[in-house]
This record gives sequence, C-alpha cells and structure tokens, in this order.
Amino acid sequence: MADGTLKVGKIITSSGTGTVQIGQSGETIDIQGTFQNASFNTPAFEVYRSADQGITDAVTTLVEFDTKVLDTDNYYDNSTNYRYTPLVAGKYFFYTQLIMAVSSNNINDAQLYIRKNGDNYKFARFNPGSSDERELILGVSAIIDMNGTDNYVDVRGYINVSGGSPRFESGVKSCYFGGYRLGV
Repeated sequence: MADGTLKVGKIITSSGTGTVQIGQSGETIDIQGTFQNASFNTPAFEVYRSADQGITDAVTTLVEFDTKVLDTDNYYDNSTNYRYTPLVAGKYFFYTQLIMAVSSNNINDAQLYIRKNGDNYKFARFNPGSSDERELILGVSAIIDMNGTDNYVDVRGYINVSGGSPRFESGVKSCYFGGYRLGV
C-alpha cells in the first residue's frame, strides 16, 4: 500500500513473539493518541524517612528510608535492608537527598553515598571547616547499570560532629531516595 491509511486492531509478529518494526532508519514516527502499557521509566520507586534516625558520630551509616511513596514492582525493602533490588535489567537513574543535623555544637564533615552492591558509587561531601553548621542538606544522583537479578542500591551517610547527637532528619519533602529505569 502506498500513501494510504492502514486500519488494524492489533499488530503482532507472524510467530507471536519477537520484534515488530515500524518505519526504517532515518524516518520519524508520529504517534497520535495515548501510549498504553508502556514500560518506560518503570520499575520506579521513591521512599523517605518517617522519623529522625539517630546515628553514631563519625560512622558511615545505612539510611533507613522506611516509608514508600511509590514502588511500582515492590523491589524496595523498607523494613530490613533498606535497599532497592530491581529484577529488570537496564540503566537506572537514582537520586537521594538527606538533611544531616546535630543537636548542639558543629558538623565538622558530612558525606552522602549512593552505593551499588555495598560499594560506594557516587557521593557528595561538605566540609564546613570552622563554621557554625548544625544542619546540612546533601544530594547525590547517578546513572547505574543494574543486571536485573542481584544488583542492589542503597544510601549511606556520615557525619563527624564536635559534640551533641547527630541524626538523619525525616520528611517526604526533604529526606528521600528514589529511582527509575531509563527507557534507553
């Protein structure tokens, strides 16, 4: 058919499995209407801390994000390991933000890590020196390849203080961790 309109209810391969190609290299495909049952940017999740988490001074500590906002495939463990283990392979975009605070005195050093399989992958650090900092906000993001079987990602934080009780603060708007599979 040349320059006509093709009207069908469903397009499948002749074998029922495999790839259906629409168009060819160099062409632009214009899709009208809505795209349904698309798996772009899923699986996806976002979690946060529901209460402040007291931590030990100068010890890198797992952030226990315990409340789910979104978890499309139930891959985030919000009660034991506090980690995301997607069972779909691909490149994922992960992000986190954390408020680190101390009840009195100063924060001498603060670090925030996104970790893959227990190893530091990306991090942010703030070393205020001699300033009077009692609360810091750090954020980190990363694109990470996940194998779809046993790769996992978690978040750790570190605070060194000159006295007082260090903590990770809570809140859906300020202390969160999330991610989603990129459609690439």
